[in-house]
Amino acid sequence: MSQTKNSTKRGDTRSIPLFCRAQTLAWLNPGAQFVFGWIKLLRKKDENIAKPALDACAAALKHELDKDAIVEHMWGTNIGFFARADKVHDEYICATLHDALASFTDNSYYFKIGLYLAKHPQSIGPNMLAFAGLAMHLATDDRSTSFKWYDEDFLDTSIARKTFYSFVKRSIEQGSFIIHFQPVFTCGSNSQVATAEALVRWRHPCYGDLLPSLFLPILSRLQMLDLIDLHVLDRVATLQARRQEFDLPLVPISVNIARDEMLLNTNFAERMIQVVDRYGLDHSLVQFELLEGYPFMDNISNYPLGTVANQIKQLHEEGFSILIDDYGSGASNINTLCTMPFDILKLDKHLVDRCCDDKTVEHVLQSLITCVHELGHKVIAEGVETTRQFSSMKDMGCELIQGFYLSRPLDLKDFETLLDTSNQGLRSFNNI
Repeated sequence: MSQTKNSTKRGDTRSIPLFCRAQTLAWLNPGAQFVFGWIKLLRKKDENIAKPALDACAAALKHELDKDAIVEHMWGTNIGFFARADKVHDEYICATLHDALASFTDNSYYFKIGLYLAKHPQSIGPNMLAFAGLAMHLATDDRSTSFKWYDEDFLDTSIARKTFYSFVKRSIEQGSFIIHFQPVFTCGSNSQVATAEALVRWRHPCYGDLLPSLFLPILSRLQMLDLIDLHVLDRVATLQARRQEFDLPLVPISVNIARDEMLLNTNFAERMIQVVDRYGLDHSLVQFELLEGYPFMDNISNYPLGTVANQIKQLHEEGFSILIDDYGSGASNINTLCTMPFDILKLDKHLVDRCCDDKTVEHVLQSLITCVHELGHKVIAEGVETTRQFSSMKDMGCELIQGFYLSRPLDLKDFETLLDTSNQGLRSFNNI
């Protein structure tokens, strides 16, 4: 997963400063618990929310909470805050917000507030926004101020499952899940588009365009990831089939899939194959990206039919390229390279960030790239953002580059324009 899979890709870019500061605040207060709150400002008359009202609410919270509390206008009419748990009282927050709006004489404002208790540092990140957002979404909506706390069993309730399932299904049917494409370029003096990665966004009716970190954790917990990934695959196959029909330039496009889906659905690989075959596509036009951290045992041939490893093996034998994503983040090990069928290794952005300033990392990366090449596979450096990083990856022999240095994720129109104005196609990728 590119661009920012474990950083920006899995969290809204406008909220990254909040997450970074929240993690720092937690580190400076060991043993303390924290609360993340999501506040949505609404009006009973369905009128637009005035910016001064949002500013007044944010300023009041910042003044009344602990001096180290973080308060940030996220997007739309949404405010996020992060503060020590012993400083947060739901009724007190409501009173503070109401007082802040006392000067707005029409008295039509009200709030929906979702609160998430982060009990340990591992809880601080994009997930806290997702869970607070779900709590806020399910808070009582009777056009009066209400709040709801998220708890560990919340997603196991039937009302949460039914609400989210119907909402996601309806959003898919209405085209609210938007696909963007981040190109992957050849690493040379005249970089060409070689492949692309499909990235999903949720165009939420209230909260705007949401990145995956704000909804995938919930869908994973509710065992609904297959709804999204099969939808993304269908949109990719539709695009590839149309371009193929009109003899337009084509490059392979990768779709992200999660281990959870294959554990829960032993025929998931077969379902993905059926989607691609429904459009009559050559399997080389679709690739699958898997997070490297998923466990793969010593001998893939010993897996019972239907397990994760054998489904990956099935996809590979059907002619789909397999990408190990985010290699170098988390549970990376050589065993993965020895036992998992793959075609392309994607170096994690954090390794790319460090290689220019850390000789040890540079030597490790150089050895890794050489090893992957000797195994007959290709390497993508993801998250490349500077000329220095690009030159470093090129000097190490990395064939493919993905990152903001060459292109941000593009909407469908801009992506097709890029393909139509480039001089390469599928053949150039195979000949790298």
